[in-house]
Amino acid sequence: SIPDMLFDQDMIMQALLNVLNNAIQALKTTTSPRIEIKTRIERRLTIHGKRHPLTALISVIDNGPGIADSIKDTIFYL
Repeated sequence: SIPDMLFDQDMIMQALLNVLNNAIQALKTTTSPRIEIKTRIERRLTIHGKRHPLTALISVIDNGPGIADSIKDTIFYL
């Protein structure tokens, strides 16, 4: 039921691998490490002030220590 979407498969794969590698590194000192990947479709989402009729949401969830507060607001911006 998910509609076809156009995106750069290599860029999405590289970004996802980077986030997963970061999660793996952060979990090295965690007891019972866990990583979960969730995907879903979002409709009518605004990103950086631009409205998109259809987007894919990919979430990587782990039980590591989290991102330092000092870089949280800028970590995913170029």
